Amino acid sequence: MKRTLQMVLAKNIALAEIAILSLLAPAALAASVEAHSARKVLDATGVKGGLVVHIGCGDGKLTAALRANDSTIVHGLDIDEANVAAARRTASKAGLYGTVSAARLVGRSLPYADNLVNLVVSENLGKVTMAEVMRVLVPNGAAYVKTGGSWRKTVKPRPAEIDEWTHFLHDASNNAVAADTQVGPPRRLQWTAGPPWCRSHEYISSFSAMVTAGGRVFYVVDEALLGVTDKRLGERWALNARDAFNGALLWKRRLPKWRADEWKGTSMRGRPPSVPRRIVAGGDKLYATLSHLAPVSVIDGATGKTLQMLDGTAGAQEIALVDGTLVMRAVDTAVRGEKTTASIVAVDTETGKVRWRVRAPRYLSQSLAAAGERAVYSDGAQTVCLSLADGKELWRSARPEAKTPPKQQPKAKKKRPRRTRRGDRTIIVHGDLVLETDGGSIIARHARTGKTRWTARTGGGSMRGHDFFIARGLAWHAAKGGISAYDLATGKVVKTIDPSAVQSRGHHLRCYRAKATERYLITQFSGAEFISLTDENHSQNDWVRGPCRHGIMPANGMLYTPPHQCFCFPGAMMTGLNAFTTANDDAMHAIAPSTGAALEKGPAFGTIGNRKSKIANSADWPVYRHDARRTGATPCEVPAKVARLWRAKLVGPLTPPVAAGGRIYVAARNEHTVYALSAADGSVAWRFTADAGVDSPPTVHAGAVLFGCADGRVYCIRASDGALAWRFRAAPAERLIMDEGRLASAWRVHGSVIVQDGVLYCTAGRSSFIDGGLYVYALDPATGKVRHTCRLDTSWATREDKVGDQTQ
Repeated sequence: MKRTLQMVLAKNIALAEIAILSLLAPAALAASVEAHSARKVLDATGVKGGLVVHIGCGDGKLTAALRANDSTIVHGLDIDEANVAAARRTASKAGLYGTVSAARLVGRSLPYADNLVNLVVSENLGKVTMAEVMRVLVPNGAAYVKTGGSWRKTVKPRPAEIDEWTHFLHDASNNAVAADTQVGPPRRLQWTAGPPWCRSHEYISSFSAMVTAGGRVFYVVDEALLGVTDKRLGERWALNARDAFNGALLWKRRLPKWRADEWKGTSMRGRPPSVPRRIVAGGDKLYATLSHLAPVSVIDGATGKTLQMLDGTAGAQEIALVDGTLVMRAVDTAVRGEKTTASIVAVDTETGKVRWRVRAPRYLSQSLAAAGERAVYSDGAQTVCLSLADGKELWRSARPEAKTPPKQQPKAKKKRPRRTRRGDRTIIVHGDLVLETDGGSIIARHARTGKTRWTARTGGGSMRGHDFFIARGLAWHAAKGGISAYDLATGKVVKTIDPSAVQSRGHHLRCYRAKATERYLITQFSGAEFISLTDENHSQNDWVRGPCRHGIMPANGMLYTPPHQCFCFPGAMMTGLNAFTTANDDAMHAIAPSTGAALEKGPAFGTIGNRKSKIANSADWPVYRHDARRTGATPCEVPAKVARLWRAKLVGPLTPPVAAGGRIYVAARNEHTVYALSAADGSVAWRFTADAGVDSPPTVHAGAVLFGCADGRVYCIRASDGALAWRFRAAPAERLIMDEGRLASAWRVHGSVIVQDGVLYCTAGRSSFIDGGLYVYALDPATGKVRHTCRLDTSWATREDKVGDQTQ
């Protein structure tokens, strides 16, 4: 009886579900089916955010459903233009266009930079090979492809040649050297994000810390109004997580207690220099203090949610993670002018329990290092070694006098006591050695006993005194006349490099530490000079640099350069948070400008008549800032009192408008759309959707609406109805990167092109130093035909044989 009742109930429930589904509108039913399919894909692949590509997007319903959250950007590709149009309509109706977009797939190649896409989904790859899919996937990214009637997941392995950067100085050992052989001089842009600058050179640096692990980049930044330091406007600090390979914003946490007054400082140097050491990454977790005296929080790297607050860690100022143990320096109070009670604390990351605590009343800032079974720090007078297992003091050693080789003996002079500033001393734990420098000498001690193995005098000039590295089995430090390499067993100089040819003189070293890889020392003389450790060319890069105190970060096969506060080399200096890859210089020089083959003709080609009146209309404003000279002035009279005639609601943010022929033209930047509105009542006459964003207003000329686009193309639209006349790919190749969380060409074209004397002028590119340079075109506005072109390429100036040039 019970079994019969259960069967009847189950049948009735099933009938009820069928009845409910039959009442749903077909569109709603389809949407629910697509949402279910998208969830199955995302669950099967484990992708929770980043860039998703749907090959064969069709009507775009599954494409739109794949945007499961705000951290996901979806790009649909299809060989059929009608399907692309349908996919765009689907995303627009859902209010998603921009974060979900679609474009036509041409040929066998995918239009993305290497290592950019987190997930590729396709029922039919068509001509695209799996090798091409694997090229565009990020390390640990996934392809979910239907083959032979069943879905198959393929994961791209992480290359052994790239490395993470989990601490301020790479890892807990304090050796700021990445075991990354793919990092090289910056030649290609992988992704870029804001803010474009730090808030001010005269204020506390608005970029505090950055680390990377698990394919993510974590950083602390002040997102308040740029260029203003008025306390009444306040600071807006945030802890951000981005995908390390494409820059997609994964999550953000506000840090209301990261303000300057929390540290009792208001100047650029008001915050302690140890702040970058408050954030450490390990696997899928982030360990950080979220305010000045807060305990360490354990944060889920994927979601940003706090998993645990570690008891007994309040006042942590410097954190190191080694083999499941968090070791840190913590204080009871850290208010300027008050005495502090400091301790070295070790916490088991698995249990969250304090393993041991040792008082350290004297401590030299930023000296804590740990590796293997030991934690080492300096109390200013002595170097102290503790057991990581129980905190027992293993040895304590004072600084011996370093011996100067006879040929370098200085002339006798009155001795003055050497004053070591806080943080000037670097301690590195490396194998069976503990090495220490104060800028004037190196001391190598036996890690087990603390006994001095050797000492050596050093000099300065090419790096800061505390810049000290162990790379390629040698110890590297600045020396008089260059950079010297010391044998780890004997302390003898075995190699000297003279980097002066790529270090611009006439200015102080940048206000941050140098970093390194196993191939390069990345010095901070004027920007980011790559000093080869393998006898290759050095590389001068004055056009890129990092922010005060923090500097740059080499990891994941890329060079990360956070926003800085400098105004050196304006116009040439790259701004924003950027990730660069390297490339062969010859390959960059070989990137040729586009030719007539890059021209596509639309249905309105050849049908746009020159409707320009012989008498100039003074009421028109046909181009950004009125005219080709960008004067921003018009002879049109405007009454002293104005009143609103109409209001049009468009999806923002919008560009400034232009006006001509009784219409207003404006672009919705993030929605890839240009609108034509009636100047009389604001009604939408037409809209045109491009393949990517449009960052500035179009130019109206002779019955045509002309604009550049972030996809690297110039578009010509018929002004009367919005039909495409032609579009020209000014970008020399198809290579999409991520720009502020949106796909864009490495050679974007700004929206507001110029027409002068019947010739359209535009540029494609971001800098003359990357991606082959800037590509300048003169086009026929009626046909899109190239009249002439040139390339502005100054990447040659980064080679050591050209460093005397003043372009940078």
